[in-house]
Amino acid sequence: MYSIIWSTLAEITFANEIEFIFEKWNQIEVDKSDDLVRENLNRLSKTPLIGNQKLKEDVYAILISK
Repeated sequence: MYSIIWSTLAEITFANEIEFIFEKWNQIEVDKSDDLVRENLNRLSKTPLIGNQKLKEDVYAILISK
């Protein structure tokens, strides 16, 4: 299993996204989004090749929601 390391920018961006979801919808949608992110991060940590490799070596990304 691989480690997922969040940059400061990623943490801030995620917090902003959660705040936006809460303001636009409600806590239930926030919880759903958070669960979806955690599930996909778990999948990515187990099999990183399911993600798209980015320019930096050993950095993978996965689309969670459009």
